[in-house]
Amino acid sequence: MRRLLLSVLVCVACRQEIPRTNDRGPTSFRIEPVDPNTPFGSKESPLPFAAAMEFAFDVSALDHEGQVATWFDGDVHLDVNPVGELADGQPEWITLTNGVAENVQVAITAVHGPAAIWFEEVGEPDDPGSYATGTSPRLVVGNPTIRNMQETDNHRISPLAGDFVTIRSEDREIVVTAVTNDGFYCSDLADPQWGGLFVFTHSRARGVDEGDRVLKLSGTAEEFYGFTELGFPSWLVEGTRPLPAPIVLDAALVADDAMMEAYESGLVEVRDVTVCEPGPDFDAFGQWTVVLGAGDCAAGTGLVTVLSAFTVDWFDPHEHVGDRVARITGNLRYHSSAEPAWIIRPRRNDDMEL
Repeated sequence: MRRLLLSVLVCVACRQEIPRTNDRGPTSFRIEPVDPNTPFGSKESPLPFAAAMEFAFDVSALDHEGQVATWFDGDVHLDVNPVGELADGQPEWITLTNGVAENVQVAITAVHGPAAIWFEEVGEPDDPGSYATGTSPRLVVGNPTIRNMQETDNHRISPLAGDFVTIRSEDREIVVTAVTNDGFYCSDLADPQWGGLFVFTHSRARGVDEGDRVLKLSGTAEEFYGFTELGFPSWLVEGTRPLPAPIVLDAALVADDAMMEAYESGLVEVRDVTVCEPGPDFDAFGQWTVVLGAGDCAAGTGLVTVLSAFTVDWFDPHEHVGDRVARITGNLRYHSSAEPAWIIRPRRNDDMEL
């Protein structure tokens, strides 16, 4: 016991200083808006969702005493977390000289909810950095509309693909346009273009009917063979709203993928079309094709796929090859492996008229 007490007294009496060095780089970065009045939003007053946002920062590397590390010259990596990304053309790296970089312009996109711009010294694979980090002031951006989630220059992918998204719905008129055995289609009445969305529920959505108003909607933005879906969703419907009038497709529109993408999942209609000879896709998937205008079934021009086997029980395309169909109404889908890839899915028997 006496030996243990002596050891404790010796340890208390001795002191060892561990020198701090800067050979691993700075300990953190200070990120300051060039304009101190730059808005970053708050929970009570979020910034409106925007396809692109730009900021300007003064960046300082700090040493272990919180002072500017004037000895630091190096590259710092930019990123956006937890949602969002750097805009096209925005450099991923900035260079600090004498520990600072002034008026650094940063353009970001696809930000929604809370997020921040990260500055980190990650180094290279063969020469790791200090991993010192600094972040911008906390960004709070409002929820995107369906249009924000859908509008894109690339018709095979959503700008928010992979993100968990809460759709802005409380001040919008979003109506269910169709209910299927694996989900439902809805449309934002304020956006005839880019306003349609398919909500994938795996089985028939309980408590959802055509014409219901969607008050709350969230889930993961996913792509299924180029078709945008909201997966693993949660939703709330209350009240009803009138359905939007279907968009009439013509041969010129059908031939333009970029224009067709604007109507994906929306209600559409083709008129006075000719039934083509059904192929193997009819037996396998219930799909067949019609030709619009001066198109040609054999040449594969001016065609649209129709998926009616599960919703229109009175029509067999084998019995109507070469016949004219006055009208086909339904929701517009896309499937990159289908030929043609744009698909109209009628909702019920009266969505087709000879």
